[in-house]
Amino acid sequence: MHIVDSLLHIDTNDGQIRTLRYNKNRFGDVDTVGIFRMSERGMVSVDNPSEIFLSGSTTDSPGSTITCIRKGNRNLLLEIQCLTTETESEFPQRVCVGLNMNRIKMLTGILRKHTKTKIFHDTFFNIVGGLKIDESETCIDLALVTALLSSLNDFVVPRTTCIMGELSLNGDVRPIDSGVPRVKEAAQHGFTEIFIPFRNYHKSMEGLGAKITPVKTIHELLELIN
Repeated sequence: MHIVDSLLHIDTNDGQIRTLRYNKNRFGDVDTVGIFRMSERGMVSVDNPSEIFLSGSTTDSPGSTITCIRKGNRNLLLEIQCLTTETESEFPQRVCVGLNMNRIKMLTGILRKHTKTKIFHDTFFNIVGGLKIDESETCIDLALVTALLSSLNDFVVPRTTCIMGELSLNGDVRPIDSGVPRVKEAAQHGFTEIFIPFRNYHKSMEGLGAKITPVKTIHELLELIN
């Protein structure tokens, strides 16, 4: 017996972006996710949501890295920004908007253990566009640590580079789900170099017009981008 045919859920944030998804759909799948922008006329569909979550800046600057996440059956490019500054208090601050704080703490611990990185700075993370990232979306790990090191060590990750991959506690880069569709999404938006987990590499990624660089460990990634 069906009391309702469909059940919708709208995710909101502090900005104008709204994410619409099915929790139940009697007549179809529940993987489709809609991205909308609030306007004076109400919720307006966004045809190319990846453009919302990229800053649009043409200037390369430290602390910025682009990755690709998956919302339902949609692949979305987004920009992760990190700012590190010398602390003025006894205990450094850790502030993140749109990200899980426990994940941030774990990743900084991995950096301290495996790269001997000392982080005695106030650290601020932000997702461009105000999107909230699910804790289960671990493919942003490499982009997060790269943005942090980019700001901390003052080096630039080119805006034509996309980085994706999960980072394990021992410093290895773990594979992610839907690797091929994510790479295709990045290539279609003009990214010329895409870093992915070694075990996600597939021959179908060849011929996309982008250099696909598989990596096995955090050390390997840092040697390639720094």
